[in-house]
Amino acid sequence: MTWKTVYPGDTIRSTFTLDDSTGKWNDEWDVNRGQQGKAAGRGPFSGSLRFDPTTASKFCIAFEAQKW
Repeated sequence: MTWKTVYPGDTIRSTFTLDDSTGKWNDEWDVNRGQQGKAAGRGPFSGSLRFDPTTASKFCIAFEAQKW
């Protein structure tokens, strides 16, 4: 897995949708850069994750906040 840095001022949009036919969740996210992210030369990025709650005992998406 590749970790990407999120800078102060970046915006994160996360959309969860449930596929009623399979019972699986889909999470799609987009990160748009704020002033600090742009100054660091970073571009926007996005991703997605499909989650089947019947086969997992734990599920976690973590964002780590750091003081700059």
